[in-house]
Order: sequence, then C-alpha cells, then structure tokens
Amino acid sequence: IRNPEFSSVGFVLGGEEEANSPFSHRRRKVEGAADWDAHKILRLSTGFEYREHDRTLQEVSELEELVSFGRARLRPLQGIELDARYGNSRREIDRYDEALAIDLGQNPLLRKYNLAYRFREFADLRASWSPASLPISVTVTGLWADDSYTQSHLGLTSGEEQSFSADFSWYINDRASVFLNAGLDNLKADQLGSESFAAPDWRAETDDDFTSFGGGFTVDEIAGKLDLRVSALSSRGESEITLLSAAAGTDAFPNLSTDLDRLRLDLRYRYSDRVDINVSAMYQRFRSSDWALQGLRPDAAAQLFSLGAEPYDEESMMFTLSARYRMEP
Repeated sequence: IRNPEFSSVGFVLGGEEEANSPFSHRRRKVEGAADWDAHKILRLSTGFEYREHDRTLQEVSELEELVSFGRARLRPLQGIELDARYGNSRREIDRYDEALAIDLGQNPLLRKYNLAYRFREFADLRASWSPASLPISVTVTGLWADDSYTQSHLGLTSGEEQSFSADFSWYINDRASVFLNAGLDNLKADQLGSESFAAPDWRAETDDDFTSFGGGFTVDEIAGKLDLRVSALSSRGESEITLLSAAAGTDAFPNLSTDLDRLRLDLRYRYSDRVDINVSAMYQRFRSSDWALQGLRPDAAAQLFSLGAEPYDEESMMFTLSARYRMEP
C-alpha cells in the first residue's frame, strides 16, 4: 500500500493469515473486614480480598490473588484524624503456557506483567485537620507501593510508586467556598529484554514524575436559584528512560513530556422544587513531546503502522446541557 505523496512503501503485508482470537474472562471476588475499637480514640481494622481470574486462549488460564491489610485510625483531638494502612498482595498463576507464547510469535521467556507472578507491598497515610473554631479543612495523603516480579525472566521485573497530595478548603459562609489541591507522583520500573530473541541482554529503567495543581470556588443560591462552580487544573509530566545494553553500554532516550490545562464552569438552575437545569462548559489543552514520533515522516521506515502520527497537541471545548427531575411519593 503506497502513499501517493511518497515513494516508499507505507507498510508491507506479510501474506500470512491472521486470526482474531475470541478472548473471554471470568472473575470472582470474595472480601471481608473486621473492626475493633481498641480505645475511644483508636480503631483497628484488618481485612482481605481474594480474587480469581480465568481466561481463555491466553498464556495464563487461571490466576489467583490474595490481598490482606491492617489499618489504624486515630483521633487524638477534636478535628484531627490520622488513618494509616499497610498490606501486601500475592498474585499466583497456575503456569505460563510457553507453547502458546511461541505460537503468538513471542519469546518464551517473556512474562506479560498482567499475567505474571507478582508480590506487592503497599502503605498509605491520610491526615486531616478540621478545627471547630475555623471554617477550613486540610487533608494530606501519601501512598507507597512496591511490586516484585521475581519469576519473570523477560519483561517487567519490579516497580515502585510514591505519591503525595494535599487539599485545602475554606468555607467562606454557608453558600460560598474556595478549594485548592496539589499532587506529586513518581513511578519507577525496571524491565529486561532481549535483542536476540533469547536470554536477557538489555535492561531498561523508567522514571516518571507528575505534578498537578488545581483549585476553584463554589457559590450556591445566587438570587435563590443558581449554583455556580468554577475549577481549574494544571498538570505536568516527564519521563526518563535509561537503557543498559550488553552490546552498546548505557544510553538514555530523550525525555518524554506531557502538559494538561483545563478550565471548567458548571451552573445549576433550580427551575422548581423538582426540576434542575444544568449547564457545563470545559476548555482543555493537551500537549505532549515524544521523540519516537516527532519529525517521523511516512517514508522513514518501510514497516511502520503508525505512519505520520504526531505527538498530541490539541485544544478542545465541550458544552453540555441536561435536566433532572426528582420524583417524590
């Protein structure tokens, strides 16, 4: 198939028949929890979640995962609350069908991350402060998770996530409030690969950082009929990829980046006791920088399927109009 503007072939048909496999899934889940009021200011909890996931025509047909956790909630003073949780999960598979992987043209040593054995540890902490004497509230949260794929020869071998967020609200009066929020996220992962369709001969490390800031305000019962909400969000992301190859040594790809800006306006008009009319408007700008796509022309390579694709650089506007009717006995 040729592009009339270029002399090179856009992509080449292999001539072999390809079949779309009718994948199917079946999921089952059982969960439970128990609480104990150890003290008037302390509550302890424990819980579990057991999951089964059956698949057809995929490398793993049966997968089981057991998640368990412990939790403590402390309220030392009025308006102050601390909530901490720690747990782990173990995902087991019956076996990895290497023969099926070979039939699909994959390296038999490869383990897909969503089908592989995985052990995860996680912890999160939430602290909130809502003083009775002040019309404000502050909430701070933190999350940590660590994944180990110890039985994967090729593919994802480990991952780690750390995140932090903070929220602030100021209730000016019964009808108006202001809110602010901020967040930081860091994701790291290691993976092993093979250039020779055999044992691992290269390793890649990824390090993704995301920051976001948002805020807005609400005003209710304007002229007794109208509620207004305005919110804004700005988010930035940057990804680093380091490659360690047995043949070429250590190298790094150019960084990837994303930028998202959003502004939203929501209005609710109380037409009557039972009917509300809602109007929303949103503007969004999303931009990205991707060295694998920038400047890539359709004649750059003979066998590419994403010909002429460019990094996202788009603006969008969305308007919605809806009505809600409340039925009362």
